[in-house]
Amino acid sequence: MRAALAQRLLIALFGIAFQPSLARAEVPPDGVATLDKAAIEFVALLKEPQYKAEPPRISDEKIKTLFAALLDHEKIIGEAPYTPKDIQPLLTIFSGYFALSKAYIEHRDANGKAPEQGPEVAYQDELAQLAKGMLDTGGALSLALTAQADSKPAAEFSEQEKAQLAKFRLGISQIFSSAVTLVQNPQYSEANKTVIAAALAENGQAFSDIILVAERGNIANAATQALMYAPKGVEEDMNAFLNQLKSAECTGLCALK
Repeated sequence: MRAALAQRLLIALFGIAFQPSLARAEVPPDGVATLDKAAIEFVALLKEPQYKAEPPRISDEKIKTLFAALLDHEKIIGEAPYTPKDIQPLLTIFSGYFALSKAYIEHRDANGKAPEQGPEVAYQDELAQLAKGMLDTGGALSLALTAQADSKPAAEFSEQEKAQLAKFRLGISQIFSSAVTLVQNPQYSEANKTVIAAALAENGQAFSDIILVAERGNIANAATQALMYAPKGVEEDMNAFLNQLKSAECTGLCALK
């Protein structure tokens, strides 16, 4: 992923510009480079004639292997604990998954036509996997933002700093909200809903901790609606996600207004 693209996506999602950072904490030192390498291979595939009518699909073993590299959690995101130094690389990784998702959503055939059922449904196998990547990164980013909010007393944060953190929170919230709507989509397969619901449950607590209490309620309502369309196989994870949104405690980034 080129720096110019990363910058545009970061501005669109979080209202900030890309700032290269050499400092890393629990994000692997080569995490961004690992994602970039796989993303460059993906972009090269898009230029090949066989992918003009339809983008790369993970039903192809070659593409399945590429997606495994794109979503290698250990090599790209690493593990908690995350610190404020991880915010920038995680934002870059986040924007990378977002860019890959856009490649599917915006794909058109040689005649400029989208699939009849819409790209979100036609390419749901790939989009569900990329949604997991964004949710996992969003969970890690939530932990890094919590560490940032806890790094000094609330009174010492400038209005500009608080506004920037609020933009980060909004960008993450939009991804989690979108993931809930995918679980609600009756045209999504049980297998894909299972992938997304598991990622929501795994990252829900970190996400819940950074958003406002009222927003927790709004997302919980949407998740409750999603459960009405959810197969039995995802009920446990969606209920776990719902339970993580029930807390009325508001500290850290939640309280930093």
